[in-house]
Amino acid sequence: MESLPEEKRRAQRLPLVAGTSLTVRGLPLTNPGVTVNVSASGVLLRFQWPVELEAGQTVICDFAPPEVARPELDVPDWAQATVVRVEGNDVALEFISAWYEPGESEDLEETAA
Repeated sequence: MESLPEEKRRAQRLPLVAGTSLTVRGLPLTNPGVTVNVSASGVLLRFQWPVELEAGQTVICDFAPPEVARPELDVPDWAQATVVRVEGNDVALEFISAWYEPGESEDLEETAA
């Protein structure tokens, strides 16, 4: 009997739909996107069209309020992140830091470990 692959995620992912936009090298992408799921360490985004990003790029991601309130999720207003994976219209990001409300920033690397 084959065993299941070992889970490599550092944090539990939860489904969440919220509008999002990306800025790469100071230029906003004009490709509408939404979150698919989010965790303390990152987010999976789905865009209307395939995106031209590469693993290792640093991006700024802005989040709209979720379509349905999820009190168990603390979704940032925006985050700086590294592109981990690009598959067609899907982009996986690992958070570097995030901004939750005016005057309060949190380093997610410490909380995601």
